[in-house]
Amino acid sequence: MNMFEDIEKQKKDLPKIKSLTNEVQKYDLNIYQKFGALIIFISIIIGIILGNSYNTCTPSITYGSENCISQFDFSLMLEVWFVGTMMGVLFFGLGHIVYLLNDISSKLKK
Repeated sequence: MNMFEDIEKQKKDLPKIKSLTNEVQKYDLNIYQKFGALIIFISIIIGIILGNSYNTCTPSITYGSENCISQFDFSLMLEVWFVGTMMGVLFFGLGHIVYLLNDISSKLKK
């Protein structure tokens, strides 16, 4: 028995774009989930802006003169991304819990 023959037997085709969009359209996001996704998106943009606007000033030999350069700060960008992603996931998870509780409540009323 050849290993590659087993792989060929078990291999499935990748899903098509149309089937993926149909799967995603089944879910209706509530306000908490939309807010969580918005937080993640905004934190990515703010992280890039804050990482790019970081200035480093080093004192020069002459009195009162400073050499200021603007350089990209990856650690600041990653910190903003991490905090924003954690907050976004927290709100998204809270929204999913609310969705599940509403679903349970509607099933119990029937």
